[in-house]
Amino acid sequence: MEITIIIGFSPETPAEIEVFCAKFEKIVIASGHQTVVFNLAKMHIKPCSGCWSCWVKTPGLCGTHDDAELILKRYLHSDLVLFFTNLPAGFISSSTKKIIDKLIPHYHPYIFIKEGEMDHLPRYDRYPDLASIFIQPENADELDLQISDDYMRRVASQFHSNYKFTCINPKTAEEVYHEITNS
Repeated sequence: MEITIIIGFSPETPAEIEVFCAKFEKIVIASGHQTVVFNLAKMHIKPCSGCWSCWVKTPGLCGTHDDAELILKRYLHSDLVLFFTNLPAGFISSSTKKIIDKLIPHYHPYIFIKEGEMDHLPRYDRYPDLASIFIQPENADELDLQISDDYMRRVASQFHSNYKFTCINPKTAEEVYHEITNS
């Protein structure tokens, strides 16, 4: 299995999260899987400008030419994409939201109706499964968590992916790996 981990903490990634991800990566590799980690805090990613270049000018390619191109290439080769984010202001981080927005080139601009809702046609035959790890602040309430979880599940639906799980405040890297192997 190929697992892509996207670490999207705002404003920066705490050292303990980087250590946690390094432990998780070792567990994944020791189990015979491959992994790539993208730490958004260390990348230069511009927001989606809504220019439609990815649909009209250069189909499937974002026109901003930033580090998001690395993630876009890796995304389609993944079996699972794991979004690891904190919940500042009660929602996924701005860097996580920004990279989700930048994934739109993987879909056609054409719309169809799916289960009574408008959806983009897929550009490719296969998309990775999605999952999330949320680090919830002490002052966050359950509604914040539910909204973020619902949003990520909607992203998976719109992106023609299966949503595997949401892991909240995991204590160990083994706990996250257990979620992957049992979902």
